[in-house]
Amino acid sequence: MIKKMVLAGAGVAFGLASGSALAADKVVWDYSWWGNPRAVTVGTETVRDWLLEKTGGNWEIKIHYGESVSPAKQNLDNVKRGAIHAGSICTGYHPGKNPVGGVGDLPFLPFKTWGKLIAGHEAIRANEHWKAELKRWGAVPWYSNMLPQYEFFGVGDPPKNALDWEGKTVRGLGGIGEAMVKLGASLKSAPAPEAYELLERGVVQAWSFPYSYTFGAYRLHEISTWYTTNFQPGTNHCPTVVNARAYAKLPDEWKALFEEAVPFAYKTLVAAYEAADKKWIPIFEGMPTLKAIAFDDADLKAVQEKAGQPVWDEWVAARAKEGLPGREILDSVLAAANGAS
Repeated sequence: MIKKMVLAGAGVAFGLASGSALAADKVVWDYSWWGNPRAVTVGTETVRDWLLEKTGGNWEIKIHYGESVSPAKQNLDNVKRGAIHAGSICTGYHPGKNPVGGVGDLPFLPFKTWGKLIAGHEAIRANEHWKAELKRWGAVPWYSNMLPQYEFFGVGDPPKNALDWEGKTVRGLGGIGEAMVKLGASLKSAPAPEAYELLERGVVQAWSFPYSYTFGAYRLHEISTWYTTNFQPGTNHCPTVVNARAYAKLPDEWKALFEEAVPFAYKTLVAAYEAADKKWIPIFEGMPTLKAIAFDDADLKAVQEKAGQPVWDEWVAARAKEGLPGREILDSVLAAANGAS
Protein backbone atom coordinates (compact mmCIF):
# COMPACT_ATOMS: atom_id res chain seq x y z
CA MET A 1 0.00 0.00 0.00
CA ILE A 2 1.35 3.41 -0.96
CA LYS A 3 1.43 5.70 2.02
CA LYS A 4 0.85 9.41 2.17
CA MET A 5 3.02 11.71 4.25
CA VAL A 6 0.67 14.26 5.77
CA LEU A 7 1.20 17.50 7.62
CA ALA A 8 0.78 17.06 11.34
CA GLY A 9 -0.95 19.45 13.68
CA ALA A 10 0.40 22.62 15.24
CA GLY A 11 3.62 22.25 17.18
CA VAL A 12 4.79 19.27 15.10
CA ALA A 13 6.70 19.56 11.82
CA PHE A 14 5.77 17.27 8.96
CA GLY A 15 4.21 13.83 9.04
CA LEU A 16 7.54 12.07 8.60
CA ALA A 17 8.96 13.75 11.68
CA SER A 18 5.95 12.88 13.82
CA GLY A 19 5.66 9.34 12.54
CA SER A 20 2.22 10.17 11.20
CA ALA A 21 1.37 8.46 7.91
CA LEU A 22 -2.03 7.56 6.60
CA ALA A 23 -2.79 4.83 4.13
CA ALA A 24 -3.73 6.48 0.87
CA ASP A 25 -2.98 6.45 -2.84
CA LYS A 26 -0.78 9.50 -2.75
CA VAL A 27 2.69 10.37 -1.46
CA VAL A 28 3.50 14.00 -0.69
CA TRP A 29 7.09 15.08 -0.15
CA ASP A 30 8.05 18.46 1.25
CA TYR A 31 11.15 19.92 -0.39
CA SER A 32 13.05 22.94 0.99
CA TRP A 33 14.63 25.57 -1.26
CA TRP A 34 16.03 28.94 -0.26
CA GLY A 35 15.30 32.04 -2.30
CA ASN A 36 12.63 32.47 -4.95
CA PRO A 37 12.03 30.38 -8.09
CA ARG A 38 14.97 30.98 -10.44
CA ALA A 39 17.30 29.19 -12.83
CA VAL A 40 18.81 26.91 -10.17
CA THR A 41 15.38 25.73 -8.98
CA VAL A 42 14.26 24.68 -12.46
CA GLY A 43 15.66 21.16 -12.02
CA THR A 44 13.56 20.59 -8.92
CA GLU A 45 10.49 22.03 -10.59
CA THR A 46 11.00 19.77 -13.60
CA VAL A 47 11.42 16.68 -11.43
CA ARG A 48 8.27 17.60 -9.51
CA ASP A 49 6.20 17.91 -12.67
CA TRP A 50 7.69 14.81 -14.32
CA LEU A 51 7.10 12.55 -11.31
CA LEU A 52 3.59 13.86 -10.84
CA GLU A 53 2.80 13.00 -14.47
CA LYS A 54 4.51 9.59 -14.42
CA THR A 55 2.64 8.50 -11.28
CA GLY A 56 -0.74 9.75 -12.41
CA GLY A 57 -0.67 12.52 -9.81
CA ASN A 58 0.18 10.16 -6.94
CA TRP A 59 3.69 11.40 -6.12
CA GLU A 60 3.66 15.09 -5.34
CA ILE A 61 6.71 17.10 -4.36
CA LYS A 62 5.76 20.35 -2.66
CA ILE A 63 8.54 22.88 -3.10
CA HIS A 64 8.79 25.35 -0.24
CA TYR A 65 10.78 28.44 -1.26
CA GLY A 66 12.38 31.18 0.78
CA GLU A 67 13.47 28.97 3.69
CA SER A 68 9.83 28.86 4.72
CA VAL A 69 10.13 25.38 6.25
CA SER A 70 13.87 25.16 6.92
CA PRO A 71 16.85 27.55 6.95
CA ALA A 72 19.24 26.76 4.09
CA LYS A 73 22.09 25.77 6.40
CA GLN A 74 19.79 23.43 8.34
CA ASN A 75 18.30 21.51 5.42
CA LEU A 76 20.61 18.54 6.06
CA ASP A 77 19.68 18.47 9.75
CA ASN A 78 15.98 18.71 8.96
CA VAL A 79 16.18 15.95 6.36
CA LYS A 80 17.83 13.78 9.02
CA ARG A 81 15.12 14.36 11.60
CA GLY A 82 12.34 14.08 9.04
CA ALA A 83 11.06 17.63 9.30
CA ILE A 84 11.34 17.72 5.49
CA HIS A 85 11.51 14.85 3.05
CA ALA A 86 14.06 16.41 0.71
CA GLY A 87 16.03 19.59 0.26
CA SER A 88 18.94 21.28 -1.42
CA ILE A 89 22.16 21.56 0.52
CA CYS A 90 25.52 23.15 -0.25
CA THR A 91 28.38 21.19 1.26
CA GLY A 92 30.34 24.42 1.63
CA TYR A 93 27.73 25.67 4.12
CA HIS A 94 28.74 23.01 6.65
CA PRO A 95 32.00 21.32 5.59
CA GLY A 96 32.39 19.63 8.96
CA LYS A 97 29.19 17.68 8.38
CA ASN A 98 30.08 16.43 4.90
CA PRO A 99 33.82 16.46 4.20
CA VAL A 100 33.57 13.87 1.42
CA GLY A 101 30.98 15.94 -0.46
CA GLY A 102 33.35 18.88 -0.22
CA VAL A 103 35.36 17.43 -3.09
CA GLY A 104 32.91 19.23 -5.37
CA ASP A 105 33.81 22.55 -3.75
CA LEU A 106 37.49 22.35 -4.65
CA PRO A 107 38.77 25.20 -6.83
CA PHE A 108 39.70 24.96 -10.48
CA LEU A 109 38.28 21.49 -11.07
CA PRO A 110 38.09 20.66 -14.81
CA PHE A 111 34.38 21.45 -15.05
CA LYS A 112 34.73 23.56 -18.20
CA THR A 113 31.57 22.30 -19.92
CA TRP A 114 28.12 21.25 -18.73
CA GLY A 115 28.94 17.66 -19.68
CA LYS A 116 32.06 17.69 -17.52
CA LEU A 117 30.24 19.29 -14.60
CA ILE A 118 27.44 16.73 -14.75
CA ALA A 119 29.91 13.85 -15.01
CA GLY A 120 31.91 15.13 -12.04
CA HIS A 121 28.86 15.56 -9.85
CA GLU A 122 27.46 12.20 -10.87
CA ALA A 123 30.79 10.63 -9.84
CA ILE A 124 30.30 12.18 -6.40
CA ARG A 125 26.71 10.93 -6.23
CA ALA A 126 27.83 7.38 -7.03
CA ASN A 127 30.75 7.37 -4.61
CA GLU A 128 30.30 4.89 -1.78
CA HIS A 129 32.05 7.16 0.71
CA TRP A 130 29.63 10.00 -0.08
CA LYS A 131 26.70 7.62 0.30
CA ALA A 132 28.08 6.46 3.64
CA GLU A 133 28.55 10.05 4.76
CA LEU A 134 24.94 10.89 3.94
CA LYS A 135 23.75 7.67 5.57
CA ARG A 136 24.99 9.03 8.88
CA TRP A 137 22.57 11.90 8.28
CA GLY A 138 19.71 9.56 7.47
CA ALA A 139 19.83 10.67 3.84
CA VAL A 140 20.41 9.42 0.32
CA PRO A 141 21.76 11.51 -2.57
CA TRP A 142 19.69 12.56 -5.56
CA TYR A 143 20.56 14.87 -8.48
CA SER A 144 22.91 17.83 -8.18
CA ASN A 145 21.60 21.38 -8.47
CA MET A 146 24.80 21.98 -10.40
CA LEU A 147 25.72 25.62 -10.07
CA PRO A 148 27.54 27.16 -13.04
CA GLN A 149 31.20 28.09 -12.78
CA TYR A 150 31.72 31.19 -10.67
CA GLU A 151 33.21 34.47 -11.82
CA PHE A 152 33.96 37.77 -10.06
CA PHE A 153 32.32 41.18 -10.35
CA GLY A 154 34.32 43.97 -8.77
CA VAL A 155 34.95 47.64 -8.11
CA GLY A 156 38.14 49.68 -8.27
CA ASP A 157 41.19 48.55 -10.19
CA PRO A 158 40.68 45.25 -11.99
CA PRO A 159 43.28 42.48 -11.74
CA LYS A 160 46.06 42.94 -14.30
CA ASN A 161 46.22 39.19 -14.81
CA ALA A 162 44.84 36.01 -13.29
CA LEU A 163 47.46 36.08 -10.51
CA ASP A 164 46.92 39.72 -9.53
CA TRP A 165 44.70 39.58 -6.43
CA GLU A 166 47.14 40.85 -3.81
CA GLY A 167 45.52 43.43 -1.53
CA LYS A 168 41.96 42.83 -2.70
CA THR A 169 39.23 41.83 -0.27
CA VAL A 170 36.99 39.28 -1.94
CA ARG A 171 34.01 37.18 -1.09
CA GLY A 172 34.54 33.57 -2.11
CA LEU A 173 32.99 30.44 -0.63
CA GLY A 174 34.64 27.13 0.17
CA GLY A 175 37.54 26.10 -2.00
CA ILE A 176 37.23 29.25 -4.10
CA GLY A 177 37.94 31.32 -1.01
CA GLU A 178 40.90 29.13 -0.06
CA ALA A 179 42.34 29.55 -3.55
CA MET A 180 41.92 33.31 -3.48
CA VAL A 181 43.84 33.53 -0.21
CA LYS A 182 46.73 31.68 -1.86
CA LEU A 183 46.63 34.34 -4.58
CA GLY A 184 47.06 37.07 -1.98
CA ALA A 185 43.47 38.17 -1.46
CA SER A 186 41.74 38.68 1.89
CA LEU A 187 38.41 36.97 2.49
CA LYS A 188 35.17 38.58 3.63
CA SER A 189 32.46 36.23 4.80
CA ALA A 190 29.01 37.59 4.02
CA PRO A 191 25.64 36.24 2.83
CA ALA A 192 24.52 36.79 -0.75
CA PRO A 193 21.90 39.47 0.04
CA GLU A 194 24.69 41.79 1.29
CA ALA A 195 26.55 41.70 -2.03
CA TYR A 196 25.21 44.96 -3.46
CA GLU A 197 25.79 47.03 -0.33
CA LEU A 198 29.28 45.69 0.42
CA LEU A 199 30.48 46.20 -3.14
CA GLU A 200 28.93 49.64 -3.36
CA ARG A 201 30.64 50.69 -0.11
CA GLY A 202 33.94 49.15 -1.18
CA VAL A 203 34.04 46.84 1.82
CA VAL A 204 34.86 44.13 -0.71
CA GLN A 205 36.50 44.76 -4.06
CA ALA A 206 35.35 41.54 -5.73
CA TRP A 207 32.41 39.20 -5.22
CA SER A 208 32.05 35.70 -6.66
CA PHE A 209 28.75 34.23 -7.77
CA PRO A 210 27.61 31.61 -10.29
CA TYR A 211 27.83 33.21 -13.72
CA SER A 212 25.77 34.86 -15.10
CA TYR A 213 22.23 34.86 -13.71
CA THR A 214 23.16 35.47 -10.07
CA PHE A 215 24.99 38.71 -10.80
CA GLY A 216 21.96 39.97 -12.66
CA ALA A 217 19.58 38.83 -9.95
CA TYR A 218 21.54 40.79 -7.33
CA ARG A 219 22.07 43.75 -9.72
CA LEU A 220 25.84 43.74 -9.20
CA HIS A 221 26.37 44.91 -12.78
CA GLU A 222 24.84 48.24 -11.77
CA ILE A 223 27.64 49.11 -9.36
CA SER A 224 30.60 47.05 -10.56
CA THR A 225 33.30 48.48 -12.82
CA TRP A 226 34.74 45.17 -14.05
CA TYR A 227 34.03 41.46 -14.21
CA THR A 228 35.91 38.30 -15.15
CA THR A 229 34.68 36.16 -18.02
CA ASN A 230 36.94 33.08 -18.05
CA PHE A 231 38.52 32.82 -14.60
CA GLN A 232 36.29 29.86 -13.65
CA PRO A 233 37.66 29.44 -10.10
CA GLY A 234 35.22 26.66 -9.31
CA THR A 235 31.69 26.08 -8.22
CA ASN A 236 29.86 24.78 -5.15
CA HIS A 237 28.52 21.28 -4.65
CA CYS A 238 24.82 21.76 -3.96
CA PRO A 239 23.02 18.42 -4.28
CA THR A 240 19.50 17.36 -3.43
CA VAL A 241 19.35 14.96 -0.50
CA VAL A 242 16.37 12.83 0.53
CA ASN A 243 15.32 11.36 3.85
CA ALA A 244 16.33 7.68 3.72
CA ARG A 245 13.12 6.48 5.42
CA ALA A 246 10.97 8.36 2.92
CA TYR A 247 12.96 6.85 0.05
CA ALA A 248 12.74 3.33 1.51
CA LYS A 249 8.93 3.53 1.60
CA LEU A 250 8.70 4.11 -2.15
CA PRO A 251 7.55 1.15 -4.25
CA ASP A 252 10.25 -0.30 -6.49
CA GLU A 253 8.77 1.17 -9.65
CA TRP A 254 8.90 4.63 -8.10
CA LYS A 255 12.51 4.10 -7.05
CA ALA A 256 13.19 3.46 -10.74
CA LEU A 257 11.49 6.78 -11.56
CA PHE A 258 13.63 8.41 -8.86
CA GLU A 259 16.67 7.53 -11.00
CA GLU A 260 15.06 8.24 -14.35
CA ALA A 261 14.23 11.78 -13.21
CA VAL A 262 17.91 12.73 -12.90
CA PRO A 263 18.64 13.35 -16.60
CA PHE A 264 15.56 15.56 -16.86
CA ALA A 265 16.79 17.67 -13.96
CA TYR A 266 20.16 18.18 -15.64
CA LYS A 267 18.73 18.86 -19.09
CA THR A 268 16.39 21.56 -17.86
CA LEU A 269 18.99 23.10 -15.56
CA VAL A 270 21.38 23.52 -18.49
CA ALA A 271 18.61 25.05 -20.59
CA ALA A 272 17.71 27.47 -17.79
CA TYR A 273 21.31 28.57 -17.29
CA GLU A 274 21.86 29.02 -21.02
CA ALA A 275 18.68 31.09 -21.27
CA ALA A 276 19.94 33.25 -18.41
CA ASP A 277 23.25 33.77 -20.22
CA LYS A 278 21.40 34.90 -23.34
CA LYS A 279 19.57 37.45 -21.24
CA TRP A 280 22.31 38.77 -18.97
CA ILE A 281 25.59 38.58 -20.89
CA PRO A 282 24.44 41.05 -23.61
CA ILE A 283 23.36 43.41 -20.81
CA PHE A 284 26.79 43.20 -19.19
CA GLU A 285 28.57 43.64 -22.53
CA GLY A 286 26.43 46.65 -23.39
CA MET A 287 27.36 48.65 -20.31
CA PRO A 288 30.13 51.20 -21.01
CA THR A 289 30.90 51.43 -17.28
CA LEU A 290 31.60 47.71 -16.99
CA LYS A 291 34.86 46.24 -18.27
CA ALA A 292 35.09 42.56 -19.21
CA ILE A 293 38.34 40.89 -18.12
CA ALA A 294 39.60 37.77 -19.90
CA PHE A 295 42.81 36.06 -18.75
CA ASP A 296 45.29 34.28 -21.01
CA ASP A 297 45.86 30.54 -20.82
CA ALA A 298 49.39 30.78 -19.43
CA ASP A 299 48.23 32.81 -16.44
CA LEU A 300 45.31 30.48 -15.81
CA LYS A 301 47.70 27.52 -15.81
CA ALA A 302 49.90 29.36 -13.31
CA VAL A 303 46.86 29.97 -11.09
CA GLN A 304 46.05 26.26 -11.10
CA GLU A 305 49.60 25.49 -9.96
CA LYS A 306 49.66 28.20 -7.28
CA ALA A 307 46.11 28.11 -5.94
CA GLY A 308 44.34 25.05 -7.31
CA GLN A 309 46.60 22.05 -6.81
CA PRO A 310 47.71 23.11 -3.30
CA VAL A 311 44.08 23.27 -2.11
CA TRP A 312 43.44 19.84 -3.65
CA ASP A 313 46.48 18.42 -1.84
CA GLU A 314 45.37 19.92 1.47
CA TRP A 315 41.91 18.44 1.05
CA VAL A 316 43.37 14.99 0.31
CA ALA A 317 45.63 15.22 3.38
CA ALA A 318 42.72 16.27 5.59
CA ARG A 319 40.65 13.30 4.44
CA ALA A 320 43.58 10.94 5.08
CA LYS A 321 43.67 12.11 8.70
CA GLU A 322 40.00 11.13 8.90
CA GLY A 323 40.76 7.67 7.52
CA LEU A 324 39.21 8.46 4.15
CA PRO A 325 40.76 7.82 0.73
CA GLY A 326 40.74 11.45 -0.37
CA ARG A 327 43.06 10.89 -3.33
CA GLU A 328 40.87 8.09 -4.64
CA ILE A 329 37.72 10.20 -4.25
CA LEU A 330 39.26 13.20 -5.99
CA ASP A 331 40.74 11.08 -8.78
CA SER A 332 37.35 9.52 -9.50
CA VAL A 333 35.83 13.00 -9.95
CA LEU A 334 38.71 14.17 -12.12
CA ALA A 335 38.55 11.04 -14.28
CA ALA A 336 34.81 11.41 -14.80
CA ALA A 337 35.08 15.07 -15.75
CA ASN A 338 38.10 14.59 -18.02
CA GLY A 339 36.38 11.70 -19.76
CA ALA A 340 33.26 13.71 -20.58
CA SER A 341 32.74 16.17 -23.41
